[in-house]
Amino acid sequence: MSARPARLRFDAISQIEKADGCYQIVAHLSYKGRELTGYSELSGLNRDLEAAATAVLKAVEEFVRNRVECQLIELDRISALGKELIVLLVRVRFNGKEVQIFGSCKASEDLLESSARAALDATNRYVELALAEKEETTTSTRK
Repeated sequence: MSARPARLRFDAISQIEKADGCYQIVAHLSYKGRELTGYSELSGLNRDLEAAATAVLKAVEEFVRNRVECQLIELDRISALGKELIVLLVRVRFNGKEVQIFGSCKASEDLLESSARAALDATNRYVELALAEKEETTTSTRK
């Protein structure tokens, strides 16, 4: 049985008030000790849960150096099987193909965190693929 590949890890989500009175959501992720940060502006029509998910998606894109492009399509808070969940749909572009992927997380008291974790749940498989592709390219260029 092969070892489970390393994955991006959620560390924290925060909301910062800027000088102009607007807010910025900051997602903190890590990978093998490397810290990553994604940002999303929180303004008029942009709701906080969507901003938290978007901040994670931006950190993911930066981490894989834009080999995977992510766009939040929809996010909702639902009740299913007696549990409150944050569910979302993300459009992912990878290797010239576009797919829609689903992510979810059990809703906790901190809904920003739950939203961020749902976004990471949706994208981690594509991060693995991008990292594997990078490893293959690095290995083949060394030969």
